Amino acid sequence: AALSQLIQARSKTLSAEDGAQYGVHFETDKTVAFKGATYSAVAPDNQTFLFPTTVEASSISFSGGGSDVVFKKLTGETNNDGVVVLRLKADASKTRTIVIRTVGLSFIQE
Repeated sequence: AALSQLIQARSKTLSAEDGAQYGVHFETDKTVAFKGATYSAVAPDNQTFLFPTTVEASSISFSGGGSDVVFKKLTGETNNDGVVVLRLKADASKTRTIVIRTVGLSFIQE
């Protein structure tokens, strides 16, 4: 669902839904899709996805630091390219890496 939130946020930005840009905020136990250029934990439009209790984000690493990926209007690009590593809490060797490119494309690296 983290990947689908990234894809949806980029799509909403490209279609200029509500004339806004969109992004995704990452935490150890959840992602939050948000509207606007910056994340606010109390914004009414936020859409939170909690990871299953067996999964955590063990690493969040984006250009410029922080834990947010925000997409640019018109292009769908981002300055927040990087990776998020998800892992099983019971077996840290079992991981999936979400990759975000500067062009705004996101995918799971196998």
